[in-house]
Amino acid sequence: MNSSQTDRQSTERQSSRLRGSVLSAIPLIVIVSVLTCFAHALGWLRSLESTALDNLLWLHPLTSKYVYIVGITSSDYESLFNERSPLNPEEVLRLINAIADGRPALIAVDLDTTDPRFKSLESIDLPCKIIWAQPSRSSEDAGQAGRPGGSLLMAGRVLGSDRPPAGRLHGLAAMPSDPDGIVRHYCRRILVQYKGVSSPEPEDSFIWSIVKAFRGKSPGSDGDINEQFVLRVCSDPKYLRRLSASDVLAVQGGGGWREMVEGKIVLLGGYYDAARDVYTTPAGRRQGVELVAQAVESELQYGGSRPVNVIVLLVCQLAVSIIFVLANYRFANTWIPLAMLVAAPVLGLVASAVLFSSLALWIDFAFVLFAVQLLFMYGHMRRVRKQNLALLLANEALIKARRELARAVSRGAEDERKRLAEEIHHDTLGKLFRVTTYINPLVKAKSDDDAAAKALAVVSEASGGIRRIMNNLYPAVLDNLGISDAVRELVDEARDAGIDITFKDETAGELKKLDKDSQRAIYRIAEQGLTNILQHAGANAAEVCFKTDDCELVLSISDNGQGMDPKVMAPTSYGVSGMKNLAELIDGNIEWKSPTAKFGKGTEVRLEVPLNQAGASDEATEG
Repeated sequence: MNSSQTDRQSTERQSSRLRGSVLSAIPLIVIVSVLTCFAHALGWLRSLESTALDNLLWLHPLTSKYVYIVGITSSDYESLFNERSPLNPEEVLRLINAIADGRPALIAVDLDTTDPRFKSLESIDLPCKIIWAQPSRSSEDAGQAGRPGGSLLMAGRVLGSDRPPAGRLHGLAAMPSDPDGIVRHYCRRILVQYKGVSSPEPEDSFIWSIVKAFRGKSPGSDGDINEQFVLRVCSDPKYLRRLSASDVLAVQGGGGWREMVEGKIVLLGGYYDAARDVYTTPAGRRQGVELVAQAVESELQYGGSRPVNVIVLLVCQLAVSIIFVLANYRFANTWIPLAMLVAAPVLGLVASAVLFSSLALWIDFAFVLFAVQLLFMYGHMRRVRKQNLALLLANEALIKARRELARAVSRGAEDERKRLAEEIHHDTLGKLFRVTTYINPLVKAKSDDDAAAKALAVVSEASGGIRRIMNNLYPAVLDNLGISDAVRELVDEARDAGIDITFKDETAGELKKLDKDSQRAIYRIAEQGLTNILQHAGANAAEVCFKTDDCELVLSISDNGQGMDPKVMAPTSYGVSGMKNLAELIDGNIEWKSPTAKFGKGTEVRLEVPLNQAGASDEATEG
């Protein structure tokens, strides 16, 4: 197979895995997206969306471009109107005429004109358009306009009449508040009642009437009845251009006043405390005339921020989620997926800002992205766990194969030692025995000549040495009598070397359950342990003990010698490494302790071997 075919197959495998990742995530994406869109449509997410909207208003403050405010301050209320409400219509007219001298395109009066004396203003003639605000109040049986479930407002008197005078522009003054009491929206058209009788058609709000009159033509769709639009509140009132009523009267007729307001919208409203026209907004408490000004600016500068279409939101959620899945697949083996899980709310803000130029929909995207990321992390953890399990099984199989190979090598070495011992016994030792049979008659016949006797002694000594070599190669007692007697024989040999050594077997016959491989390994460990005592410990007393402890066979070899530090033992020592390897072959654990519990000094070698493992190994060997 050439390299191009290999690359093509690799690309196909990657594409297949990518399709699988996307297809597995789509059901969850669809379910979560539909649920969030449903919650959005019902207003369940409004509190979370409003939090982001509040922050957006602070980050992107609205500045005055078309609207100029003329405010009746508390000082004006005292000097011009003698602190009397309702306001004097004549003074209001004088103020309107002063504003009109600046040749604005439109004058919008946001004052209480319910007093019958304001009928005198019905026939005023100005060189510009004038719009009157019609007060309203909530209908007790219908709820507040703009709220879910609320649809009707009770219309108040305007210019002293129950209904607006014919030919006079007017608009319903209403600023709907959210359930938390904060004003974040306004309406274009509102259903109203006049003395309990519903109007056949919805009325334009004061804000929408101003926008339509200023544009001179319909600026766009009126929107649905009571449909809410985003109110962009100024984070600081300094962004609004305004002048007090006294200052306007002072500059009346001056060129500076005309330069400020010519061709613009002038809002006349009250800033004095008795007006009681104050609302709570995300940016703090604001006067009603300020909110009207900012709503008009929102319409004229941005065309009004309409609520998001649920279908469009759903499509955008699906698109962003699929991009999220692709990003996860691309960076699956890095730290980025974990960071994306934590950053899901921030990414939701980014998606909302990029797709809808608003932060208000961050929670709609954050829910979906968080769910997708959790799904990916769960799938990734499952894949990693599966891979780890496969690696663990492979490692266990490798360890088992290595152990079986080591056992086979050890078994082969022991078998070869046994063969050599038997061959020496049958061949070399047999020949030496025949030599002794030849020399014995000579020794008896020539008793006065000691040459034959010396030869016989040498042959006997050589035979003893060969027997020791045979026993070191393979102790026959291990096959004939078992591990306990074989180790006891090692202890006897060590005792003959001058060490006071004792042997204990407290296993109650459990040693007989050990397989031959385990017996050989334990014998060699005991042999090496005793050799270390004779050669290095400088001990004069020792103990070798077999016992059982929680289904484990324990061999302990203790001495009262000079001791040793297990931490500084030479890991490359032939004896130490050999004992460790033998213990590993039989699934045992070997360790060195100094000083010993038996003598209070010296060194203890402790070997622990599971009895059940030894039995299983024997069955496998015999099988």
